Amino acid sequence: MVMKNLTTVFTLLLTCAVLSAHHDPVTHYSIEHLTENSEIVVEGEIVEKSTFIFEKNNLVYTKNKIRINKIFKGEPTENYFYINTLGGIHEDRREVWNNHFGFSDDAYGVFFLNSPTHPVNVSEENNYELTEGKSGYLPYIQYLGMLNPTVRLK
Repeated sequence: MVMKNLTTVFTLLLTCAVLSAHHDPVTHYSIEHLTENSEIVVEGEIVEKSTFIFEKNNLVYTKNKIRINKIFKGEPTENYFYINTLGGIHEDRREVWNNHFGFSDDAYGVFFLNSPTHPVNVSEENNYELTEGKSGYLPYIQYLGMLNPTVRLK
């Protein structure tokens, strides 16, 4: 009986260790850090989404078009920009990646941006990548039809 309980406890601990090793931790950066390490910082919102298959790795990506409402840092060349995120539904193909970031349809907040380095973004016009990955997007909280900014920038 004792051996059975020890085996069960050991199995549970081992499972927890394996799962935590594969967990995608979110590192929280200060607004100062994000701003200093970004070329462009803007307030914006998702206005359009489309999907495509990237030929080099045969994976589905979502192209998020984001309208700029306010500029905090930098000089964007357009009043919108694009961020490609892994996953989506393209024709009859659906790809969901649990450990990758995606935007909700009504995403609205502050975007900390840099020039693209990933091959899926480099060849595209007006594409950017989030500074420090998913930490480079700070959403505004929306409730009762009102926006409540969770971020205050100068």
